[in-house]
Amino acid sequence: MVGSDRAYRDPLGEWASVRGIEDDGCLLVRPDGHIAWRARSGPAPDALLDAVARTLQIPAPQDGRAAGKTFATATH
Repeated sequence: MVGSDRAYRDPLGEWASVRGIEDDGCLLVRPDGHIAWRARSGPAPDALLDAVARTLQIPAPQDGRAAGKTFATATH
């Protein structure tokens, strides 16, 4: 996480100027550096799980569950 009160600091504001999301937004970045999904602000946990499933090319979880496993979801 990048921000003034996060693990990585951005003292010059460079990340903030190019990220294209609000402070409560979310980016899903593939290992090759491409952005797979973006929520400009306050993503719904189900939307993020859906994006991860599409990126991994697996069935989307239903109600936070996939293959018998419960996925943790963020609370706002």
